[in-house]
Amino acid sequence: MAGGSAALYETMTALGLINLPEAWAGPPELPQGSGKGKSVVILGAGIGGLTAAYELTRANYTARLSS
Repeated sequence: MAGGSAALYETMTALGLINLPEAWAGPPELPQGSGKGKSVVILGAGIGGLTAAYELTRANYTARLSS
């Protein structure tokens, strides 16, 4: 239930149906190439783990999922 409600909240935010709270920081900005030669193991292959793997591979980290 928590995953589904989080996905719905993010979708509604992206569509402009809900305003972001003032304290929202958003995802961290990883500089391109900052992970060159570095590996990361992500425990859990749910939506959070898949998103983390996606963002890390964009910064040239080698991300491995473990469920």
